This record gives sequence, structure tokens and C-alpha cells, in this order.
Amino acid sequence: MQALVVNEACGTTTVYNLDTLETYTTFKDNSDVSRPNTLCCLENDYCIWANVNKPTLNVFSINRTAQQAKKKVMPGKVQCACVSNDGRLLCCGIGENIMLWDLISGDMIASMSKHYRAIKKVQFVSNSRYIVAAGLDGVISVWSIPHMKESGETHHTEPKASLQLSLQDIADIWCSPCSGAGVKVYVASSKHVRVLDLEKKSIVSAMYFDTNISSICVDECETTLYVGCRNGYICEVDLAIISKDPALSSLKELNLTIDSGHDFISWKTNAHSAEVSSLVVLMGNNGPTFISGSHDNTFKVWDAWSVQCNRSIDLGSAVCSMGHYTFKPSVLDTKHKPSFELPSNFLPSDKGSADGVVDFDTENQKVRDVCVKFDDCVHLILTSTDLEKKVDDLNDIKNKYQKNYEKALDNLIPSK
Repeated sequence: MQALVVNEACGTTTVYNLDTLETYTTFKDNSDVSRPNTLCCLENDYCIWANVNKPTLNVFSINRTAQQAKKKVMPGKVQCACVSNDGRLLCCGIGENIMLWDLISGDMIASMSKHYRAIKKVQFVSNSRYIVAAGLDGVISVWSIPHMKESGETHHTEPKASLQLSLQDIADIWCSPCSGAGVKVYVASSKHVRVLDLEKKSIVSAMYFDTNISSICVDECETTLYVGCRNGYICEVDLAIISKDPALSSLKELNLTIDSGHDFISWKTNAHSAEVSSLVVLMGNNGPTFISGSHDNTFKVWDAWSVQCNRSIDLGSAVCSMGHYTFKPSVLDTKHKPSFELPSNFLPSDKGSADGVVDFDTENQKVRDVCVKFDDCVHLILTSTDLEKKVDDLNDIKNKYQKNYEKALDNLIPSK
């Protein structure tokens, strides 16, 4: 079953039939705003995404046996997240740190520190042997998972590679699906897209556009680059033509502005009326298509190169993230059971914290400790829409943890 999963800012995530765009199922969590770059589907079991204002992950069973999200407490507010191809590893950017967990046991495998500003996006590459992280500091860091496991240490500060690709925020990255040599990372920042060769640890090509870029995507064969812009424009770039032309491939930077006149690019200047926040490329029986999600509360399906819009779907709020997933048809059956149960929380072990492996704010950690010790009660608090009940439940905590009560109240109950 081929599906498109769309996560909206309002906290709604919808699973669509990719062929008909009919709705399979919808998950709703209106307690907070969705965080972009955090949407993940764990094989045929779970759909997860993070909140903007709380240190939690929303978790829904794909089969919709539960109508409310389970809240998984995290060490801090999750900025970005991804799951490995085998569904066993969860990687999150939390502040300036990158953290890696075993999804089944909940154990933290490693924490990584190299960036000096928040992490914007993380991705697994080379059959989940490496993690590529992009930060708002303009730095790309690459971390070897086997090396971190073999080292016997939990906290790491020296990545396999680290490059300052820009002095400005990195807007988006896309990584080659291949393994071994030849893995490339496409990095969008400001009006540029730079291509990084992981093996050579250097930039192999660069492209300049005349409008700020917000999202990028490349087809699996790496023949076409799709660029979404903050002003709603979309550009397609034929990478195959560029690679075959020595005059083009040898240029330090390609000028791909709207008036550049190149026949290997195609601009759609009225694609959306607001920022293009997410792009997905598909290879169908009738040729390649791509889907664009936008802050104008729509997503659209396009024919590649003709750039004709085949379908436009109106939504209730801005698109945060989108993803193409393959599910078993049985997952929508309420009798379908997940292959494993997720741990109640993803927090550092006592040993790791004592050794100073992860340096979190002490007071906020005390609040999260309250959540761990009273998991069932706090889960009720977070999912309840009844403000008075939230206060009553927190009063139960107050009697036992007086010192942390005010901080728990501030963290768990939004101000009116």
C-alpha cells in the first residue's frame, strides 16, 4: 500500500492513498503546534512527530486503535527527527545536540556535540551506518554509528567529517540513498544549493538561484533536483545534462536564475502563494511526479518537467512535513498489533547523567523526572483538553513534589 503522509502545523497528520489521494486515516493532536522535520513512520507500526512547545513526541498506532496520542517524554524540545531504514534507531536534534536511541529498549546509544546553534535536520545514510546533521550554524556534520558503538563511550565531540558550508542557516538537506562510495549530500542555504561528496569530504558542485530556498528533493537516480522557494516558486534542474557537459560540470558555481536562459531548468513561478515547506518525488508507471507542500495550506501533485499541476488538496493549516511510505494493507485493520512496544520515555540513563555525558538544564530535568515517576498521570494531563482537570491532576503531583510543582505547571499547561 503506497501512502503519502502529511503533517500539518495544527497537529493533524493524514495518511493518503497515493494513487487516489483518498484519506486512509487521520491522527489529531491539537494540544500543540507540530515541529517541521520531525514526521516519521516506524514501518507498519507507529506514526510520530514532535511538538514545538513541549519536550514530547506524539505517537499514534497506524491502525488507530487509540484515538489520542501517547506522549513520549524527551530530554528537551525536539527540533528534528528521523528513523533508520530498519526501524530500530531514532535520531533527534535537541538544541545543539544530536541524540541516538534504540527504539525498542529506549536506551540512548550516543549523544553528539559539534554544532553551536540548533540542529535543523538529521538523516541516516549508507544503510544507517552514518548520521548526517545540518545546523542553523551552517555546519554539516557526519557521524559513524559503528565507530561510536565500538568506542565504548556515550558522548562524542569528533565527527567523521565536519564542514562549514555556509555562514547562514541551512534550510534543508537531501542525502543519496546509495551506500558506500559516492554518497552525496545536497545542502540548501539562502539562495544556494551545494553538493557535498561524503567520501571526498568536499563540495563537488554549487548552484545559485535568485530567490531564497526553503526545501529541496532529488529523485532516487539523482537525475533531477527539485527546489522549493520561500516565495512559493518551484524549480526543476536536470542534473543528468549538467553531469554530461564538461563545460557546465567544471563551473565553480552554476547560475540558475529565472532569466539565465538554460534549457535544463524549468521554473514554476506561481506554484504556491507561500513558502514551499516540503517536497516528495515519486516514480510512477506514467513517469516521475513530485508533490509540494506549502504554508498556503495546500499540497499539490505535479507532472515532472511539464510542471503541470494534476491535483491540489486544501488543508486546515500549513504543511510542516510530508513523506512517502509503503505499508502493509493489514495495518489499517484494528486487529493489527505493532511488532514492538515503544518505551514510555526517551531519557538519558542515570549512569550517563551522573558521568556528565549529557549536559541538560538541571531544573528542566527535575520537571522531566516528575513526568517519568508519574507517567500515567502526566500522560493524562498532556492529552486532556479539560484545563481544570489538568490542574487537579497536577495538584496530586504537588503534594509529593512541592518544589517542582510550579515548573511542572509552567511546562505542562499553556498560558491562556
